[in-house]
Amino acid sequence: MTLEQYAYLAEIIGVVVVTATLLYLALQVRQGAILMRSESRQAMMNNDRDVLLAYLDQQDLFDKMAGQEKLSPSEQRRFAALWIANMRNREHEWFQYRDGILDETTWRSYLEIIPIILSSKRHRRWWNKIKVAYDPGFVQMVDLYISERPESDIWEDVMADWDQAA
Repeated sequence: MTLEQYAYLAEIIGVVVVTATLLYLALQVRQGAILMRSESRQAMMNNDRDVLLAYLDQQDLFDKMAGQEKLSPSEQRRFAALWIANMRNREHEWFQYRDGILDETTWRSYLEIIPIILSSKRHRRWWNKIKVAYDPGFVQMVDLYISERPESDIWEDVMADWDQAA
């Protein structure tokens, strides 16, 4: 073999190695994206679990809310902290969707929590006072989304369904 043939062979081997390296890197990037989505969903589930567990620790608030009782200043602060945490979770999920980390189906399932959180007149009044603390794009999306849904007392409806099942 001549030196020129060795050079051609080395060039071919170099192209094969570069191509294999690029394919490997593309696979690694794809796996990294899958891992990022998985970690994001896990974080969202953990956030929701934490809020739900906090709600369980605050059952007295929800009993009063269901009965339309006035909350004391201390109870109002506890309630606001829970609601802020819950809406902050929704905002985080919206960011994940907006940035392309969440797919449409997953986002829609999390989005459906918002009209439940903001179902009653009391909750919507609260949202109108506190929404200045959230991202303007998120606020616009929430306002539009709840404007398409009538106010209701979903908790009374749920409790009535449970009472009928008993």
